[in-house]
Amino acid sequence: MRFIAVTLILLMLLIPLPSIALEILWRIELLFAIVFLLCTFADRTKDRFSAMLLCFSLFSLAVNISLLRLGLSSILRQHEGISLIRWFETNTIGENCLLALFISLPLIIADVLLVSKSSRQISEISARFVLERMYTKFSEIDNRLYEKEISEEEADRQKKLVQQDADSKSRLAGAAKFLSGCVKASVLLLILHLVIGVLLGIFENNYVFFDSVKAVAPSFCVNSILFTIPQIIGGIAIRNYLKITFNIT
Repeated sequence: MRFIAVTLILLMLLIPLPSIALEILWRIELLFAIVFLLCTFADRTKDRFSAMLLCFSLFSLAVNISLLRLGLSSILRQHEGISLIRWFETNTIGENCLLALFISLPLIIADVLLVSKSSRQISEISARFVLERMYTKFSEIDNRLYEKEISEEEADRQKKLVQQDADSKSRLAGAAKFLSGCVKASVLLLILHLVIGVLLGIFENNYVFFDSVKAVAPSFCVNSILFTIPQIIGGIAIRNYLKITFNIT
């Protein structure tokens, strides 16, 4: 099942998607982020949190790349893109460049800061556990074995549990770093959207610079909203997981 999911996500990265399929996939991404957040409250899903985080990160990156491809295509061919983008453009910013930047920049900054801070905290927890608590627990188990309070089989079982806990935290740290990397990649995609969109407007559609920026700004703003909202929810999910599991605010 995991292999199939990863294969489908990789195909999304390589194959251009029709606008209807991309709109459905973004809604799935948003739903995935909300379910991911709700799963942090369930004890049964904590062991799978790192795998869910990794899948969400990869899926989010694939959707964002597809949105970028469609956005640049809409500028080049001068079509309106998906209905979701048209709705955001009509109901939020219109053709106001300053409003587009005013909406986009806080979302991008909040996304980067939230996910980066959460990733850094998870990495610190994982390193602290491996360097301190793991070896302390191993020493306690060895002392109890030496005092014959537990058998060798019980000592091995407890050490395996400690090792599994350490491996779980290491996987979680890796998944959080991957999400942080995906967020930074999304920011780079947005910059590429703005720069390439302006250049396409100038050289392909014969716009002057200001008109090209004015044409690209609404789609740049909408893509920043579509890129960041699911990732911000994912960052909130990580923060909530840290608060519930490790009592870190």
